[in-house]
Amino acid sequence: MGKKVQAFKNIGGQIGGQISDTQQAILNLIFENNKITRKKIAESLEINKLAIQKNLNKFKQLGLIERMGSDYGGY
Repeated sequence: MGKKVQAFKNIGGQIGGQISDTQQAILNLIFENNKITRKKIAESLEINKLAIQKNLNKFKQLGLIERMGSDYGGY
């Protein structure tokens, strides 16, 4: 794991404990590959794609992630 990925390991404590272990795992996967799909995240963590989307929405709300580009060609 690189230094940047490790930075997400304790992010819950940094933002008031709002991030679960699963959410931290999702962030780590995104950080390792910022073009990873919801489907790949769901498969990697064995979680429903809808749950992934809910978490992505929460991350956007908290300012942890930001979509770059269009809805179809972005990441």
